[in-house]
Amino acid sequence: MKSRPLFLTLWLILLSILAPLATFFYLMDVYDAMSHGGVTMTGLSLNSVLPFVVIAGIALFLQIIAIGLLWFWKKMGFYLYAGCFLVSAFIQILFLRGSSVAFLGVIGLVILRWAMNSVYDRFS
Repeated sequence: MKSRPLFLTLWLILLSILAPLATFFYLMDVYDAMSHGGVTMTGLSLNSVLPFVVIAGIALFLQIIAIGLLWFWKKMGFYLYAGCFLVSAFIQILFLRGSSVAFLGVIGLVILRWAMNSVYDRFS
């Protein structure tokens, strides 16, 4: 049986709580933009950024799946999480809240990889 380090377990629990919350708040931002005449927080029309909004929403949903894969010791979970983060960060920097939110995500990704480092060979 594989044993998971305490810090990695706690970090996965935190990610399991925050990923659905981030998806919910993201959807609420989109709803808010739609209810205010289709204008985003940055002043852009929702129609002009709609493809990016859809892609970012899918990436946030896939992060939830990636966290589930990490719980089941799958390396693919980390790669999926990292890829979704990169897509979301790129879109955030371009259109939404700016680079500070993306920078905080980088810190979270680095902490996740660091927490996985001691048991990375146990992931399949």
